[in-house]
Amino acid sequence: MGSLILGLRCWVASLRSTTRSPPKCPEFRNEAGRIFPKAGIFLSFKGLYRFDEFEIDQARRVLLRDGQPVRVSPKAFEVLICLVQHPGEVITKEQLLETVWPGAFVEEDNLVQHISALRKIFAGHPRYILTLPGRGYQFAASVQLVAPEPAPPVAGHSVVQDILQRERVHMVIEESVEIQNPQPRLLATTARRFTSKGVAWGITASVLLSVAGYFAWQRFRPQPHLRKVVVADFLNLTEDKSLDKTLKSALTIGLSQTPYIQLMNDGLEHSTLQLMQKSADTPLLGSTALEVCARGGFQALLRGTIKHPQQFGYDLTLEAVNCATGKSIATFKGHALNIDASLDTLDDLARRARLKLGEPIASLDQFNTPLIDASTFSFEALKDYETGSMLGNAGKLKEAIDYFQKAVDIDPKFAVAQADLGTAYYDLGSMDKAAVYSQKAFELSGNVSQWEKFFIRSNYYLMTERDLPAAAKNWDDWSKVYSDDETPFEGLANTEVQMGDYGRAIEAGEHALKYGAVRTAMGYQILAQAYKPANRFADAKRLIAEAQAQGKDTPEFHQILHQIAMIEHDPETLRREVEWSKGKPELYAMLESQAMFAADEGKISEAEEFFKGAIAGAAHEVDADLADEFLMDEISVDIQLGRIAEATDLLRKVQHRDTADFAILQTRAGDTAAGEAYLLKPEKYPKDTIENFLRIPELKALVALRHHNPAAAIAALEAAHPFELARCEVIEVRAEAYLAAGQADKAALEYQKLIANPGLETNMQPRTVLAHLGLARALAQQNHAADSRHEYEILFTLWKDAPANFPILEQAHREYAQLPRIT
Repeated sequence: MGSLILGLRCWVASLRSTTRSPPKCPEFRNEAGRIFPKAGIFLSFKGLYRFDEFEIDQARRVLLRDGQPVRVSPKAFEVLICLVQHPGEVITKEQLLETVWPGAFVEEDNLVQHISALRKIFAGHPRYILTLPGRGYQFAASVQLVAPEPAPPVAGHSVVQDILQRERVHMVIEESVEIQNPQPRLLATTARRFTSKGVAWGITASVLLSVAGYFAWQRFRPQPHLRKVVVADFLNLTEDKSLDKTLKSALTIGLSQTPYIQLMNDGLEHSTLQLMQKSADTPLLGSTALEVCARGGFQALLRGTIKHPQQFGYDLTLEAVNCATGKSIATFKGHALNIDASLDTLDDLARRARLKLGEPIASLDQFNTPLIDASTFSFEALKDYETGSMLGNAGKLKEAIDYFQKAVDIDPKFAVAQADLGTAYYDLGSMDKAAVYSQKAFELSGNVSQWEKFFIRSNYYLMTERDLPAAAKNWDDWSKVYSDDETPFEGLANTEVQMGDYGRAIEAGEHALKYGAVRTAMGYQILAQAYKPANRFADAKRLIAEAQAQGKDTPEFHQILHQIAMIEHDPETLRREVEWSKGKPELYAMLESQAMFAADEGKISEAEEFFKGAIAGAAHEVDADLADEFLMDEISVDIQLGRIAEATDLLRKVQHRDTADFAILQTRAGDTAAGEAYLLKPEKYPKDTIENFLRIPELKALVALRHHNPAAAIAALEAAHPFELARCEVIEVRAEAYLAAGQADKAALEYQKLIANPGLETNMQPRTVLAHLGLARALAQQNHAADSRHEYEILFTLWKDAPANFPILEQAHREYAQLPRIT
C-alpha cells in the first residue's frame, strides 16, 4: 500500500512540475525499513530527525538546537531534509536541485549558498556536510528517527486515510475553501455491495482518484488573472505598533520579484488618498484600502492581519479581495514561532496568494526567492529599513541614511539596504560614499530576487563603476523581464539623458508612461528632462501641466519651466516660477537658475548676487559638495565672460579639488600645469563614462591648446563624439581648436551645433550667446562678412543690458568695426 501511495504522490509531483520528467531524488527508507519508489517530495515520515544536540521537526518545518529554534531559510531547510533523510549516502547536486527547485532553472551557486548557510549553523560540527568533489554531498552525522505518537485507529479508516489525516493535521499554512459534503447514504449503499476487504480497497481507490483529480484540477483549472495588486497595511493586533508597516514592506519586497504582479507604488497610493481628501499617511485599511484599490484601477487587494495568541508565537492571515466587488477571493493562515520566523510564514502566504491570483506555476517557481534572502534574517533590521524607505520617499535623505545604516549594522548582509544607503548618498551628491555602499550591495546580491538583482546592478554600474553603457544595458535587460514595470524604462531614460542620447531617452520615457503599471511623478520628470535638451519645449510644458493636474508636482518641474522660459525669453513664466520658489527649501536651485539667466543677459552684478544666495542655500539645505558644484558653475561663467581674475579668486574657495572638473577650470583660467598634473594621476574609476569620454578628453584638448597644438586638441576630442551632447563644453573646445587650426568652416559647424541646441543642460550659461560670437569670428575667417556681421548683431541685441565696459563685449565691438562693409 505504501508503494502505491508514494507512487501516486510522485505522479502528482510530476504534474505540478514544469519539467518533462518527475523530480528525481534517491529512494527513501521509512521508519519500518521498507523501501519506497523514488520520489521528488518527502512526506512519508513526520516524526523527528535527531543528531547530537540538533532535532528536525519536519511537520513544523523547524530546526532545533537543544530544544530552541534555529533560524534557517525555507530552501536551506529543504536541502537539509534531503541530506538528513539519506545519512551516509552521496546526494548529487543535480538530485538536490531537482528536489528542492523542481521544474525551475536555478544556478548551481544558489545551492552552494544554501550549503554554506547550513555549514555556518553547524559550525561546531565541520564534518556534518561533506563535499565529495565530482560526486555531490554527504551528511555524515549519525541520525536517529523518532516516530510521532500514533493516533488510535478509527473504525472504517484505511491506511491511506490515516496518512492523509496525519499530514493535514501537521500543515502550517491553511487556505479557506468551501468543500461540499459527500452524500453519506449513497456511500453506505455502495459499501454494502462489497466485502470488508473490498471496502478498504474501494475507499483507497476513491481517495487516490480524489487526490489525483484535485491536484490535476488545481493545475489545469482556469485562474482569475488578477495582476494589478494593492498591498494594504496589516491589521496589527499586537502591542508592537511598528509591525503593520514592516510586514507590508516585507510583503511588497516579496511580491516585487514577480513580473506577473503589478503593485501600486507609494506615490500613486498617496495621490489617490489625497483625491479622497485624506492625508497621505492615512492607514490603508478596511474600506479606505478598497477604495484606493478601485480608484487606482487595480484589481485585487491583499490585506493581512497579525496577532499574538496567548500561548506563543504569532498568527498571520493574508486575504485576497476583489476590489471591484469587495468579495473575498481566498484567505490564507499561518503561524510563526517568533517575529523573525514570520518572514518565512509570510513567504508561504504570499506564494499561495500569487497562485490564487492566477500566476502560473512556472513563474512561481522561477521568481520565488525567500524573504530571508531577498531582504534580511532580522525583523528589527527590516523595521529600520522600512522607516528609512519612508523617510527617503519623503525627501528626508539625511534621516533616511541613519535608519538604513542601523539596518545594515544589524545585518551587514542586507543587500537591498546597502543599495538604498548608496542611493541616498548618491541623491545627496556624496558620490564616493554612494560608490562604497553600491559595491557592498553588489557583492551581497548572489541570493536576492531577480528584481532586486537588476536594481542592485543598476546602482553598481551607475555609482561604483559609473559605466553608463553597462547601466543602460542592465535597464534594457530588466525591462524585457519586467515589461509592465515602469522602473527599468524610467532608469533607461534617465541614463540615456546622462549619455546625451535624448531620442532613446524620450522613447524609453514615453514607454514608461504609456505601458507602465503606474504613472509616477518621477516618470513625468525624467521624460520632461529628456524633452528639454531635445528642444521639445512645448512637449515638456504639456507633460508638466499634465502631471501637475494629477497632483504630481515636484521642484524639478519648476526648474525645468524656468529654464525653458529663459530660452524663450518668457518674462511672465520666469516671474511665476521664481514666485513659487520663495520660502521653499529648494529655493537654492531656483537662485542658481536665476544666476545663469542674469549671466546670459550679461548682468554680471545680478548674477553674482544670485550665485551667492544659491551657494549658501545649497550648503544649508544639502551639503558642501553641492555648494562646491554651484561655486564651480560661477567660476565657469566668469571664465567664459573673460573675468579670469575673478575666477582665480573663486577657485581658492573650492573645497573638493581632486576632480577633473576643478582641473579643467584651472586650465581654462591659465594654470596649465594643474591640468597636466591631473592627467598624470591614476584612474580612480576606469570605467567612468563621463570622466573617460568627456572630461579627460576635454582636459587633454585644453592643455594641447595652451601649448598651441590644436591638432592634438582635435584628436583628443574624438573619443567624446558619442556623448558630446551630454557635455557641450567639448563642442565649445573643439570649435576653439578648429579656429586655432585655421579650419573655420568646421569651427562654424560646431558653433552652429551649440546655437541649435539651447536646451542642453550645460548650455544653461552664456555659452549659447557666446556661440554667436564664435560663429561670427569663424565666418569672418571665411570672408563671409555679411553673415559675420549678422552674428555680431545678434550678440549685441542679446547683451543690450550688459555694462558698457564689459571686456568681452568691448572686444566684440572692436572686431565688428573691423569687418569690411558691403554697400
